[in-house]
Formats: sequence, structure tokens, C-alpha cells
Amino acid sequence: MIEGTLSVTGGIYYAVRDSGPLVVVGAPMNAGPFTPLAQLLTADYTVVTTDPRGHLRSVLDDPLQIRPRGGERRN
Repeated sequence: MIEGTLSVTGGIYYAVRDSGPLVVVGAPMNAGPFTPLAQLLTADYTVVTTDPRGHLRSVLDDPLQIRPRGGERRN
């Protein structure tokens, strides 16, 4: 498994498990709960999991960047 952080503002954590065509597994939560699924899929696929910004290993530098559904900036 390869793990790292993308070089973007704040950084985004990712893990790559490699052995076939690409599958991206994730949701709006950290990648931890997907580890068992990712391990099973690795037999046939290259699996990428991520932690979205502000979750576990990915940093959210400016919480004010998050906008509610109406599009207005939170204060």
C-alpha cells in the first residue's frame, strides 16, 4: 500500500492499494471504515481511498471555505 498527502492547500490524505483497474472508494467521511472493503477489492483492482478535507488525516485550513447549500459563506 502507498500512502501520502496530496500537495494542495492543507493537504488531502490518500492510500493506494495496487493490482488492477482503478476503483475509488469513499464517502464524506474518513477512509478507515472502507479498509476491509479496499483490502478485498485489491485482489482484482487498484483501490484508492481518501480522507476528505477536515476528516482524520486531511486538514481543513479555513473552515470558512465551507459553504452551506444556499451558497453563502459561513461566518
